[in-house]
Amino acid sequence: DLSGRPRIANGTVDIGCYEAQHLYVDATKTDDSGDGFTKGTAKKTLKGVMEIANAGDCVHAAPGVYRDGASKHTETGWISTTIAVTNLTRCVIPEGVALVADGSRDDTFIEGYRVPGSPSWTNYDQYGFGFSPDAIRGVAMGANSYLRGFTITNCSMNVMDKCANSDN
Repeated sequence: DLSGRPRIANGTVDIGCYEAQHLYVDATKTDDSGDGFTKGTAKKTLKGVMEIANAGDCVHAAPGVYRDGASKHTETGWISTTIAVTNLTRCVIPEGVALVADGSRDDTFIEGYRVPGSPSWTNYDQYGFGFSPDAIRGVAMGANSYLRGFTITNCSMNVMDKCANSDN
């Protein structure tokens, strides 16, 4: 397989249909045209790399400020179990995907966008924690996803579904 292990199961070759992979993102790239499979062909945006990530994958982020790209996602439960809220979010980590900074939280940032003049996040308003519909949240994490080594700024962080892990 890709890791050099033999793929023999019960006397036959198990070719499998999917293997976890390492993907790469680098905020200094000019765009998302790279395939994301090596450091040299890294995607520019977290949105771009998360679009190709699958459960079990590990995404490596080069040091830098990730402030480009945003994904729409809809969630329920954090304001009300009956109201679905659609947000723009800088990075939506799919279920089972790990996002790991290759540097440290001192040199690797995920930056949201808070609309100038919107109230403080500590004062709940009709938009939810002071962010207008035009704001870009920082990170939304799927079940069993993992985030490590980032500073998340100028935004809120939403945890989707059951169990998400972060070590920041």
